[in-house]
Amino acid sequence: GGGGEAGAPPLPEGTPTMAEPRGEKERSDYLRRVLSFRYVVCTEDDYRPNGDLKWMLLSRSVVLMPLKRRFASWLMEDAFLEPYVHFVPIKADYSDVEEQIDWCEEHPSEAERIA
Repeated sequence: GGGGEAGAPPLPEGTPTMAEPRGEKERSDYLRRVLSFRYVVCTEDDYRPNGDLKWMLLSRSVVLMPLKRRFASWLMEDAFLEPYVHFVPIKADYSDVEEQIDWCEEHPSEAERIA
């Protein structure tokens, strides 16, 4: 594809990613692994919101996600979620993820409260 504003930019080379699981056991293992990280980035694809957001928010991980999301789920969480209260905001192009993780590392008590 020619790329465009609708799609998320590619992640930097070498960024670890996880393929979306297919079976119930794979799904369970996937969520367990994702939720073991200190920081999780909630991304969207070109067609739908991230269905794992609710699990991310209920985890003990700090959720990083764009302040302006393109999609709302049936939970309508955008109406209730506040930056630096429920999640750490990042730019829609993910260009400041590292900077925001540095902020979390420099403010551990705030990051713990957000998590």
